[in-house]
Amino acid sequence: EQMSEAVVDGTFSVGFEGRRGNVVVVGQKMSVQRWLAGGTDEGNKRVSSVYKRFNLTPIFNILGISSAVAMLIMLTQDVKDKWVYWIVAFFGLWVWVNAILARSSVLLRQLATNFDALFILMNSLVGFGCLAASLEWDARAVALMIVVMPSHLFYTVLADSTLSHLEFRLRPYFYTFQCLIFLTLFVLDFGRLVTDTENYVVTVDTEQGIYIETAADVALSNYTGEENTGEETQWHVTRHFYLRSVGGSRLAILLVYTIVNCVKSFRNPDECLVLTTAARRTLGEAVIEGSEEGDEEAE
Repeated sequence: EQMSEAVVDGTFSVGFEGRRGNVVVVGQKMSVQRWLAGGTDEGNKRVSSVYKRFNLTPIFNILGISSAVAMLIMLTQDVKDKWVYWIVAFFGLWVWVNAILARSSVLLRQLATNFDALFILMNSLVGFGCLAASLEWDARAVALMIVVMPSHLFYTVLADSTLSHLEFRLRPYFYTFQCLIFLTLFVLDFGRLVTDTENYVVTVDTEQGIYIETAADVALSNYTGEENTGEETQWHVTRHFYLRSVGGSRLAILLVYTIVNCVKSFRNPDECLVLTTAARRTLGEAVIEGSEEGDEEAE
């Protein structure tokens, strides 16, 4: 009853179901932006007025989308001056900086313990890390890690924590854009369309330990028979892990995950996708709690 009164009064206007049978209600104004502004209404209004006066939110979003598209196009070209990617990274990083300001600090902490969010986060780190290694950690890799990966995390995996009504309504289109980004990266990687790359291999050897070499070195050693000199013991084992293949498989997982959530976001625009499959959220209205049948109302 107290929760319902709070919702009606507007004190709390965003509702999420954290687990079955439990509704989590957080204050709409309790965003990361407010926390960084000192937790006061005055500081929060001052920051919001700057955003509103200069239209920073649409500008940052346009810059982020343009930077991601420009980077994908540049990856297919033989760009000699890699410093150009630093410009792309600078203009692209503001999109997720803008996104994190609109997130609820309470829900971010809750998502930090959610298995689905952690699973996708780890796959993102491994996948983009392997791709960055194939780019030899140059400026292209930096742009990939600070533009594409954070944008994916904040606008898909952590989308449920946003306190922006507009962003939540536009969530299906963010998912669609991320699907196109991952599909393009998948094609570029497996089609070997990205120039100036190296396929590194992590080799685990029972005698020499763990070391990194290139795929060309592995192929050459297999061709010349360097690994089969007849001097090895019967327990000598060598295993190769191709980072490019590992990164490609992680990209496939992220692509499937994004496509599934994209379809869900179009079919159920008011439903949370990570916190729980049955959670629903509304702004300034009643909070609906999804039970196993999805039709119980929280009083």
